[in-house]
Amino acid sequence: MKRPDARKYPNKSKAPNPVRPDEWKYYLPLEGKSMMEFGGKVNTRVPKHEGKEITYKSYFEALGFKHVSIDFDPRWADHNRDLSKPLWEEFGAFDMVCDIGTAEHVHPQGQIWENVHMLTKKGGLYVGQHPVPGGLSWWWHGIWYPTEEFFESFAELSGWEILKMARDNPVPNENLYVRMRKVEDKEYTEPDMSLLWYNRRRPR
Repeated sequence: MKRPDARKYPNKSKAPNPVRPDEWKYYLPLEGKSMMEFGGKVNTRVPKHEGKEITYKSYFEALGFKHVSIDFDPRWADHNRDLSKPLWEEFGAFDMVCDIGTAEHVHPQGQIWENVHMLTKKGGLYVGQHPVPGGLSWWWHGIWYPTEEFFESFAELSGWEILKMARDNPVPNENLYVRMRKVEDKEYTEPDMSLLWYNRRRPR
């Protein structure tokens, strides 16, 4: 996998990049010096480095990012927090907010998307990966799956620009990826929540 520009991120990690290739192309190009990560991500398919699992957090910190991660599992994250509650007064705003497979687990949904808006600086980026709605993929995985129309509504209402959005991977592991930029410092306006798909098939 291509590594970041050494001139921009000189403290390159000696550990292998743990980010899956399908996700990595939405992270690139990396921007800024600070990152908020929803969920504590670790790729167990990547060999351990110096006897330890390589988390996304450890990799981005090695690149020189100020990195803050939030997860219910404290093994992989800095902070145990509820993403359905407001978080920006505690944590501030970041150059990148990354959400790889976390938002779909949050219930109720409204507040997590205001967190995305408020935790991202003007000019900053949101990178997200979520199960494709409809019930053919990841029906065992989460609760609320954003649709392309949801992200389009989010961007239009709150001053964002979608840079890249596409589906990837075959069924039953098809994902929706999005990379978008906060171009205006507008107040948050909640999108139509009916544009989220509710997963009734998930195991109870």
